[in-house]
Amino acid sequence: MRTLKISLLVFILSITISAQWYQQNSGTNNELRTINFFNNNFGCVGGWNTLLKCEDVGTTWEQISIDDSLYIFSIDLISSTTGWFVAFKEEYSLIYKTTNSGNSWFLQYTSIHASGLSYIHFIDENIGWCVGSGSLGAGYAIKTTNGGDTWVRIFIDPPNYYSLESVFFLDSNTGWVVGNKIYKTTDGGNSWVSQFDFMGEIVSAIQFVNSNIGWAGGYKWGGNEIFKTTNGGVTWLQQSTINVNWFNFTDQLNGWSISNNIIYNTTNGGTNWSIQNSNTSNNLYQIVFVDQNNGWTVGNNGTIIYTPNGGIPVELISFTTTANVNEIILNWSTATETNNSGFEIHKKALSFGEGLGEAWNKIGFVPGHGTTTETQHYSFTDNDVKPGKYQYKLKQIDYDGTFEYSQIVEVEIPFVNKFSLSQNYPNPFNPSTSMLYTIGSRQFVTLKVYDLLGREIATLVNEEKPAGEYEVEFDGANLLPKGSLTSGIYFYQLKAGEYSETRKMVLLR
Repeated sequence: MRTLKISLLVFILSITISAQWYQQNSGTNNELRTINFFNNNFGCVGGWNTLLKCEDVGTTWEQISIDDSLYIFSIDLISSTTGWFVAFKEEYSLIYKTTNSGNSWFLQYTSIHASGLSYIHFIDENIGWCVGSGSLGAGYAIKTTNGGDTWVRIFIDPPNYYSLESVFFLDSNTGWVVGNKIYKTTDGGNSWVSQFDFMGEIVSAIQFVNSNIGWAGGYKWGGNEIFKTTNGGVTWLQQSTINVNWFNFTDQLNGWSISNNIIYNTTNGGTNWSIQNSNTSNNLYQIVFVDQNNGWTVGNNGTIIYTPNGGIPVELISFTTTANVNEIILNWSTATETNNSGFEIHKKALSFGEGLGEAWNKIGFVPGHGTTTETQHYSFTDNDVKPGKYQYKLKQIDYDGTFEYSQIVEVEIPFVNKFSLSQNYPNPFNPSTSMLYTIGSRQFVTLKVYDLLGREIATLVNEEKPAGEYEVEFDGANLLPKGSLTSGIYFYQLKAGEYSETRKMVLLR
């Protein structure tokens, strides 16, 4: 069937219509301070009197028994079985180790400090570092080369009366520590060079993705800017004025940072940052990604939130309508989706006779693709239409029931007020031809073919039709049981209500 098409294309570019991060059930209301994952499955979370582990991307978190009043500051997992955490209890700094995927932990190191060790980082299963502050508040670092069985004190800068907040090593020789200054070593910690002074401010995080490119910034209880180096720390430039508590980069371009309850994302190495919806009002303290898609962050009141695709939401990149006389076709595409259950299609009639000012009505549902970073295409056809104006919008629904609406598109079907029967094409024909007719209102329609003697050869249409333009094919070789037609002149006649018209056509064999 051929129909009259009135096309209205409405492009909506980069429209976000879904939440980006999703709450996971931690099973506790305690403050959660640190999180680390070895891979998509094995991860641990620590905080005030709380240690959790998971083996299913955080779908379920298991409480692990620990000493009462233990405050876990930092966790590092080096394999699917082995990891460490550093904690503080009363006047003691404590380091614990697991060798059975976090099911149990044993004490490896105990020391009395006024403030305590607060960050732990391992290069492999043998070499590790832990930093914090000593009894006088001065920066303090210890190192192990046997998996934590023994630790030795490393002196960095005795006049520095500020704690060291974080440590990062690329290999056994090259590494950095950060507090109120940045220090670098190229000989495994035997000697250190001061690279940058934050002029009294204390910075909590430092990370490098290669020997040249790295970032430093943030503070767990306040928030500081992010600084970047592209020459291994020789020079550092302030990159962003946003205050951050913590950050994590997966490569030279893609990174995430947190500030209070806000999550930021960069895709150009930190030059620009965009806000992602954290779906929480609780303060967040640490964020970690195992790849460009899977990330977690933790905070107050037992908050654990997770993204399976880098925090990118369901992103609608196009929404188009094509209006025919008898139907309206909706087409839309998404660039990415996260936990997308699907789309409800909502319709509103605007300005024609009956139905003027109708409310929005749900007219259909199209299932989504769950979570995907590939472009997806969708279509829905509304057959319940007549001449007039309509509006449509999409209600995108997540698996957890949350939803967002798209922008509205509007389309009009014009009134068709004429009746006509066009000349068949091709003419002459062999063995088939097409006939086009238009009716201006709903009518009972017949379209029949006759020979020169007026005998009926075929009935092509015999039913009620709404207003519109239609195309019908007639095949002179497919008239069983009557058989094929011979060459000659034939007539076709359209009747619709009081309208009637007859035209001649020629079959040549």
